[in-house]
Amino acid sequence: MKPNERHQRRSTAIRKTMDAVSKTMAQPHAVDVIDTAKEYLIELAKKSELFPYEDFPIPEKANETLYKIFSDEDGQNALYVYVTRSGGVYRPHDHGKAWAIIAGVHGHERHYFYERKDGDLTEGPAELVNKGSVVVGPGSAASCMTRGIHSIEHIDHQPFLHLHCYGYEFEQQDTRLEYDLDKGIAVYSNDVGKILDMPLSDE
Repeated sequence: MKPNERHQRRSTAIRKTMDAVSKTMAQPHAVDVIDTAKEYLIELAKKSELFPYEDFPIPEKANETLYKIFSDEDGQNALYVYVTRSGGVYRPHDHGKAWAIIAGVHGHERHYFYERKDGDLTEGPAELVNKGSVVVGPGSAASCMTRGIHSIEHIDHQPFLHLHCYGYEFEQQDTRLEYDLDKGIAVYSNDVGKILDMPLSDE
């Protein structure tokens, strides 16, 4: 497939998927609603030929990066391509007011899910309870409701690429919390590194 054709096909597929996701997530948020949206993202991720490393390279001077490939005009329902050079571990965090869906394209990672015992949504002392885990790879996905807490462990020590979809783009996740399990505290953090914009093709 030629690059221009791939770009156009990818743009069409992204718009179709995100239109379905936006309509689904406009409903009151519940597990069955986000599960429906998750299936749309899985179908997009299965089109792995549309997401080659050629189009989403890992920067030479960084281990990972995010490419923003879609968001609504108000910054809601944002979609990113995440690529990394090698394995890593990310401590527990939520995404502020945003729900999250991560669908696998190339490679595998394990997501651990947690519940905050005190039920608070602010900085300070915090104790988490592990609620289980799932492996996300090609043909599968993980999701978190708003304020859902998860951590990520990359289990493939090789480059991989996943789709990350959020209820709000990172710039609006200003109440995002990260958790230090050793210290038992929660801190506000939205340090996600460099995000590269990848505009869709005009139709």
